[in-house]
Amino acid sequence: MNRLKIIGLASALMLALAISCSAQSFLINGAAVKLAAFEKSGTVYVDAVPFAKAFGATVTYDATSKAFTSEGKKLSVPTAPKAGKTYAAAVALAKALGATASYDKAKKRVVVNKKIVAGNAIKGAEQLRGEWAQFGAAYTIGAYKNWNFILKSAEYTVDNVFFGNDHIYPELGRKLLVLHFTLHNTLAEEQYFCQDTLRFTAVDANDTNWEYEYVFGVESSKQVVGISLKPAQKIDAYAAIKVPAKGEIPKLMVLPGDAPVLRYDLKGKVKPLPSPIADASDPSGATALEEVPCPTGTYFPSGQFALKFISATFTTEAIEETVPEDGHRHLVLVMQIKSNAREPVYLSGNEMLLKLRTNEGLTEWNYRLLAEKSDRTIGQQLDPGREITVRTYFQVPSDVRPEALLASNGTSLVYAFDLKDVK
Repeated sequence: MNRLKIIGLASALMLALAISCSAQSFLINGAAVKLAAFEKSGTVYVDAVPFAKAFGATVTYDATSKAFTSEGKKLSVPTAPKAGKTYAAAVALAKALGATASYDKAKKRVVVNKKIVAGNAIKGAEQLRGEWAQFGAAYTIGAYKNWNFILKSAEYTVDNVFFGNDHIYPELGRKLLVLHFTLHNTLAEEQYFCQDTLRFTAVDANDTNWEYEYVFGVESSKQVVGISLKPAQKIDAYAAIKVPAKGEIPKLMVLPGDAPVLRYDLKGKVKPLPSPIADASDPSGATALEEVPCPTGTYFPSGQFALKFISATFTTEAIEETVPEDGHRHLVLVMQIKSNAREPVYLSGNEMLLKLRTNEGLTEWNYRLLAEKSDRTIGQQLDPGREITVRTYFQVPSDVRPEALLASNGTSLVYAFDLKDVK
């Protein structure tokens, strides 16, 4: 064999090694996936069909046009041949299919994220594949059996649930179903755990689906989940779902991507709402009252704030230079308001809706919040956890009897503070 032939063979061998021996890894929706792939000139090319399937998409290769298509649409992505097969540029293909994707050259890893929405089971359609599961038991989940999952507990609440500096709270007519779970990496390599790794769907008594808030929190820190778990590493996390305020949620589905689901019977297994939030007429403790009777001196959550009623008194003195009309008096109400957020929030009368109920009916909402010992209008930032004492007032006829102060932030539960004993 002459020298030129030897050089040519050596060059071809080096090129083949450069293409085929560069090990690539894929992290799709937080799960490590093994796929046939190679790198060429800085671009990772992948076996397109199983790659797309891993994040819920479908592609085919049209040999006539020499292009990949999805749902009849031609995809303009770079391709490269290998061993008689056409491969597609991984990042470009994922983006063309509606996913976010990037290539980490240092780790030789393609990262893809796409929220996969599974269809709801309807009459005449096949139910999603899966099994019934039990609280506290471990189940191996994921398309590649890459996670162990344990649902530890669940609870109903109308309080804030924090994810880092952000928080979720239920609007009027809703409560939160909070889920506490453990996730365990079963692979011999790191896996990324984020909001796309698995999904939670609550199913109410009317077979309506309620989706999770697309964020997970770390139990130990209350920070947003977004972490690489080492082999055999576990993490305790939580999720929240806004569900109807009335009645139990009988079923939960855990959907680990394109894999069989876990179904949980929640009846009698979810920690009930506390008193006085819970409607006493529902023995399950799962129904939240729309108007909650509240004792004096106790904080109750209301969106970004918590409210505590202190006292109520009558006066005929001027407030904000306004003297009560003849036959009227001012009802002065003192409250404490505390920031329930983790960042500074603005407090003014526009953030707190107050209404007086009397023996003659309801007054209009009052948007006035004053300082505790002056007529200064409240309008200021509250740092996390800071509380402030404020006043508001209503002008009422002297022969009218106050019954309750109704307080709300306009979107959450209404809290009713008893005023029947005011003198």
